[in-house]
Amino acid sequence: YGSNHSDGWLAASVRVAADVGDGVTVIVDSFSGHPRRGGGRVNASEYWYTWANYDSGNCRYFYSQVQPSLARPDLLLLQPRCSGIEREAVSSASGSIAGAALRGGHFVLDGVVVYPLQWSGTDSRTRMRFVGEDKAGVTDDVRVFALVASPSQPVTDLSVRVCGCASSPPRTCAAVATRSAWHGLSMSGRGTSAFAIDSIRTTSVPAAAQQLAAESAPHTSLDAWADACGSFCGAGTAAP
Repeated sequence: YGSNHSDGWLAASVRVAADVGDGVTVIVDSFSGHPRRGGGRVNASEYWYTWANYDSGNCRYFYSQVQPSLARPDLLLLQPRCSGIEREAVSSASGSIAGAALRGGHFVLDGVVVYPLQWSGTDSRTRMRFVGEDKAGVTDDVRVFALVASPSQPVTDLSVRVCGCASSPPRTCAAVATRSAWHGLSMSGRGTSAFAIDSIRTTSVPAAAQQLAAESAPHTSLDAWADACGSFCGAGTAAP
């Protein structure tokens, strides 16, 4: 990511992953901009790709096409076309990715992109991105993605909130809301190479979790989300 180069954009970039339970896997990105480029502000995006090839007639050759769609700006749904287990069978499984950032962000769909292969010809993928809300960029950020697979219909009662903790040194916490529980992450070292998930805790709060997980505009219930995030900060307080 260029921290050792004179023209590098990032001073630090760390990605960690963890299984938080309840069938949820989280991927967390922490990064900070290098002061020598753009005053330390960077406009970073996470890229996601799925196969775009397909057979319009059947699934005879185990085609790997996956169709993405947006259920909400913070929730991406993935629908495979063909089963990878049973020949010529249409897939019944699906996937969901909920994302949130400390500095704000959302998913965008770029559609099919075509690129050249190393020797000859081209191939294609469907591309999705998670982008920051501030077009001018940010000096640092923590972005949390919750990934869930389903054997049938996509999981839509899933949402994430990321917030800072009123502590010294600064900490970051995240709450992942599912149908049945809160999954809380407490993290340290924001924007540095020492970034880490320090603890993961699950609290069964069916009513609150279900309400926020299924919310059509998840960032409007800021008080409830702040309470949830704050409960995982250790000090019990969430900061902007």
